[in-house]
Amino acid sequence: MPTYSQTKTQILDEIIPFGNSSILDTAVSRAIIAAQKYHEGLNKWWFTEDTTAITTSSGQSLYTLSSNIIQIYSLAYNEASAKYYPVYKPFKFIEEQRITNITGIPRYYSIFRERLDLYPTPGRSATVSISFHSKIPDPPGSASGSTTTRWLQEGLDLIKSRAKILVFENTIRDFEQGQTLRQQELEFIESLTTLNESRVMTGVTIKSL
Repeated sequence: MPTYSQTKTQILDEIIPFGNSSILDTAVSRAIIAAQKYHEGLNKWWFTEDTTAITTSSGQSLYTLSSNIIQIYSLAYNEASAKYYPVYKPFKFIEEQRITNITGIPRYYSIFRERLDLYPTPGRSATVSISFHSKIPDPPGSASGSTTTRWLQEGLDLIKSRAKILVFENTIRDFEQGQTLRQQELEFIESLTTLNESRVMTGVTIKSL
């Protein structure tokens, strides 16, 4: 499980012949974080899936969600040993439907400003189970970072290839090498696709670049 610092060192060792080490050090630090954000928004991988649960209260319709939720795959309302699946609706729809003091088992939900809105308002304590596409925390900004992330554990080749693309094209200004690395990145994506389709809970087909 490579750490942020180890990943940075590996990238620097591979590109140091192409430029000034002090300049590249800062560029690689930024590129690793940018690479994670890039692939996080482009594809859904098994290691970016997660689950969470919220306990409802009688008469409360709004619940704060974790900021690491990018997209909800499924949401289940569990009450008295029974499971229900509210349907997603735009926030405006629920606001238009809402009637004061109407409580019960929610039939709809919406997301607005990182808050879950249930309608009708729950009438008792229950558990809301959520499966979602998760934002993995960025690695630390320090070159001495000794922590790791699921991106560095499972998607290391993707992070390294994208980071090197960014450094070669934006710092070294070697676009020919950047294009070569783009092809390498595509090969890494294709090699992970089969494994991903057998593990991802949503059965999402990964998009090629």
